[in-house]
Amino acid sequence: MIAFLRELGQTGIYKRSQGRIARQVTFAAMALVVAIGCWRLSETLDQVQPALRYGIPAALLALSVWIAYRIVNVPGVADFLIAVEAEMNKVSWPTRSELIRASMVVLITIFVLAAILAAFDLFWSGVFRGLGIIRERAEEQALLPGPARVDPPLAGRPDRDVCPRDGPDDVRRAWSNAVPAWGIT
Repeated sequence: MIAFLRELGQTGIYKRSQGRIARQVTFAAMALVVAIGCWRLSETLDQVQPALRYGIPAALLALSVWIAYRIVNVPGVADFLIAVEAEMNKVSWPTRSELIRASMVVLITIFVLAAILAAFDLFWSGVFRGLGIIRERAEEQALLPGPARVDPPLAGRPDRDVCPRDGPDDVRRAWSNAVPAWGIT
């Protein structure tokens, strides 16, 4: 940890000519994330004085950009980014026509598999409905008990709570019959 904090105070660039693109892209991504966070922070501080509203996010942005700059130059991180860039240079990128063909194969495969899964779903749901394991929604709704009618004195009295817990037994009983699924007694 002390070595990392000491590294944050350095100003030099580790292996300056190697892995430049990977380090620059990594730094730009970190700086962009921090900038968006600081912008959102300034919007959150809209009730504060303008000096604090813009000063705090600006100070955090400056500090975070410096930390991001130093992180991409820490030897361990920089060596990793150098290795990433070296591996990316070895990649053989497809041509435009190869990319289009491969993308079409992937999309067609996805749609065919989705159709197969939909057919299996329809088949098995039909089998389970035929066996009576799954019921139609209308059948399920018919089996559920309907809500009992709440007596009018409950609805129009401002001195009564919405969910009467301490009222007379008949009011509590009427309420518990009205909403049995909630378990309110």
